[in-house]
Amino acid sequence: PRVAGTVAAFGVTQALQGLPALPAVADELCDIVAGPVLGLDAASAPGSCGPGGAGRGPLAGRGWLNGHFSEAALAAAAQGAAPGQLLHIGTHFVLRPGQVSASWLLLGDGQRLPLPRLRSLPLGRPGLVTLSACETAVSDSGNGREVDGLAATLLDNGAQQVLASLWRVDDRATARFMQRFYAAYARQRGDAPAALQAAQRAAWAEGAPARHWAAFVLMGQNPWQGPGRRPSPR
Repeated sequence: PRVAGTVAAFGVTQALQGLPALPAVADELCDIVAGPVLGLDAASAPGSCGPGGAGRGPLAGRGWLNGHFSEAALAAAAQGAAPGQLLHIGTHFVLRPGQVSASWLLLGDGQRLPLPRLRSLPLGRPGLVTLSACETAVSDSGNGREVDGLAATLLDNGAQQVLASLWRVDDRATARFMQRFYAAYARQRGDAPAALQAAQRAAWAEGAPARHWAAFVLMGQNPWQGPGRRPSPR
């Protein structure tokens, strides 16, 4: 099944800026996008992608990996998108507790994208932004405030909904969870809260440890319900 709109998916598989490699991100993008994934050769072309580096996911779109994932590429993809497009980012987020302005997102070309810069980057009106990032961990405050700071940056910049994680999650397990989520998103015709619930239930039913799937929360406005409190993932 396909849903209206397209997805622009960005990811990093290489070790950069002193952070570890995320090899499963290549599979992650190939399991999301039905379309070309640029930079796949450098990521050793996982089995999830078809001949010529084409993703086999449920959503029409395009992927950018490693050196193809730059600030300019991110801005260009967002500016050229129709309202409601999905934006997926699989990388590291480095949190500086108490210093939101010093926190940054790792780009595939090795550059850092600070949160203040991300706030000013023209991203259009994406219907959903997914932050599949290992460094969206909550600090010892334990109340989610720092993750809210990252999500709020994107919500303030036009995103209708943001999917993010509350703590550090495993690279391979996250790729599997994202495959479940987007497959459910397509089946649910773009209902992100229902897709998140379905993905978490499927992970639980398969015996996946809760730390691999319970971290993900959805923030923002549910287009089926209108403005209000953030939907519960359970």
